[in-house]
Order: sequence, then structure tokens, then C-alpha cells
Amino acid sequence: MAACAVFCLGVILQVIPSHSLPCFYVGRVISGLGLGSATAVVPSYSAEMAPKEIRGKVGSGVQWLFAAGVMVSYWIDYGVSIGLPESSKQWQIPVGLQLVPASALGLGLLALPESARWLAKKERYEEAWKSLTWIRADDGERTRTAMIRTHTLTLTVSVRRRGQSRVQRNQSRSRRGITSDGRLQEARAP
Repeated sequence: MAACAVFCLGVILQVIPSHSLPCFYVGRVISGLGLGSATAVVPSYSAEMAPKEIRGKVGSGVQWLFAAGVMVSYWIDYGVSIGLPESSKQWQIPVGLQLVPASALGLGLLALPESARWLAKKERYEEAWKSLTWIRADDGERTRTAMIRTHTLTLTVSVRRRGQSRVQRNQSRSRRGITSDGRLQEARAP
């Protein structure tokens, strides 16, 4: 939701009639940061929350929506350039219309729960369960199995990270060698 707010702020800075090119450039950079953030977050959230059977389809659908949005924006640019006399409205209308889908996305995000994977990492399992059942509109066995997998994956990654650090410590200890009185001694090459 923060990405949508940043994007909208950038668009507003571009469209306001300040007659200042630096203000337009600043708005362009700010909206680019917001759009870049949203472009990274939306597919990740979709992939985390979708069942594995349709995860690829959901990712492809998101990409198709991006492409459709670009196509619609080009047609709007074309329509404005043909239908309006030359004025600043020819670029302000297409740029300002970017607020419509961004605002709709931002308002839609208010209803979405946190990612189940993120909630499971924070050990908020009950909320993760509610998040999965809400987003999938299913509280059956499938969602329970997915929740158990997410919990198991989180625990496995955590244990592996801890185990790797122990292995690394043991390897460094074996290279150095510990004498019977507790002093470190460098291992000699044979």
C-alpha cells in the first residue's frame, strides 16, 4: 500500500500546474520508485498466497495485466493526441489518469491480509491460517496441508541456517585444534 501511495504522490507532482521542469522530474522519480516497488511486491504476494497448482497461472496473469495496462495507456495517449487541440492537457490527462488504477489497487489492498509465509515466519500461525483460508476461500484439508508445509519450510530453513553456522564453527575448530588445556593450536599440514 505504501508503494501505491508513493506512486500517487509522484503522479500528483507531475500533473500539478507548477510550470517547473524540476518538479516534474522529481515527480517522475518518485512515481518510478512507487511503481518499481509495486511491481516487485504484487507478484511475490500472489505467488506466496496462490496454491501451487495455479501459481504459474497467477504469475502469468499478473504479467498479462501489466502488458494490458501498457496497451491501454498507449491507446489513451493516441486518443488524447487526436481528440484534443495542442495544449498541456495532451500530456496531463494521460499522466493524471494513472491515478485511477493506482488508487483502485491501493484501496483494494486495504482488504488483503498479510502474507501467510510472513506471518508463519513471525510465528503467528493462527493469523497465517486465517489469511490462507480467507484468500483461498477454503478452510478444508488443502489449506491445512499448505499451512503445515509453510510451517515445516520455515522451521527447516531456520534449522539449516543454525546447522550451517555450527558446521562452519566445527570446521574452523578442527583446523585450529584445541589442546587438552583449552588453548588453540594451529593444525599443521601433513
